[in-house]
Amino acid sequence: MKNNPSKLHLIRFLQLMLVSFCFINGPVHASDINCKNEEKKKYEELICDYSILNSQYEEISTQQKKLLSNGKITEDALNSWREKRNLCRDVTCMDAVFAEWSNESIALSGQVYTRQTSENSAMYVNPPIEAPVRLNPARSSDVPKNSSLDNSVIAATTPYTTSEVSKASNVNSSSSIEANTGSAAAEQNSSATTSDDETHWGRNIFLFFIIVIIAKWILNRRRKILLAEARAAHRLELLTKYRDENIVKKILARVIWIGETKEQLLDSLHSPEDIDVKAFKSKTQETWKYERTGKNRYALRVVLDDDIVVSYDDKR
Repeated sequence: MKNNPSKLHLIRFLQLMLVSFCFINGPVHASDINCKNEEKKKYEELICDYSILNSQYEEISTQQKKLLSNGKITEDALNSWREKRNLCRDVTCMDAVFAEWSNESIALSGQVYTRQTSENSAMYVNPPIEAPVRLNPARSSDVPKNSSLDNSVIAATTPYTTSEVSKASNVNSSSSIEANTGSAAAEQNSSATTSDDETHWGRNIFLFFIIVIIAKWILNRRRKILLAEARAAHRLELLTKYRDENIVKKILARVIWIGETKEQLLDSLHSPEDIDVKAFKSKTQETWKYERTGKNRYALRVVLDDDIVVSYDDKR
């Protein structure tokens, strides 16, 4: 399958942008699966053997530990997701579990960003504008009048003449009008600035959700492409191994049939959760159990005699 290089470059750029935006300043952690171990469980083999799943799980593990350290998810929620992962026995199941986490991580990232923007917006509240202090001009009536004092004494005790007081009153009145006009203009500017700030933050939040929607669409498209490539590679591997188209179709469809070999059953359903072995004189009988529903209760049991399927009980 050939892809357009320009489209792939755009997809990788937007993915890096989204991950950097949501998980910036976070430390890098290793995953909880060590592919160097010789003995691995089935879900570990899937993640380690398929490079696509391996790279995806490294990113998921980093995101989970970052969110866990920030308190955005709990240990119980993480363990619940890992239990779903551990039950997977094929690529399709593992891809579905990864996709579920991808949707949850994008939602959690959106909540974190929205809360940060609402907290930061409080830093841009305009300070209150104090009204100018007005001083009452001196009035001639404030000068005490005493009939026993002559005009010379009144003139000597009064610092300004009546005309000077009148001029000062007019000047102060003009200054008061100008101060009131300036205060009204400042209040209008303050209201306009507050409105601009609200518009600015609203635009940023809108752009963020647009980016999240586009990134989610790109991630889903990339996941579908990678899943199709993984299925094609797995089908080619089975064709090379069995050289029978009908057998390969049954294995990929997870069909059980009488006469199926042990190896074919492993390729179809992978390793069972439990095995009962009974040794008889002429044969060895094994009962493979899948999908536990209770104590010693399973939804699927497959009986093999000498590594050949002879019967099965499917209650799924």
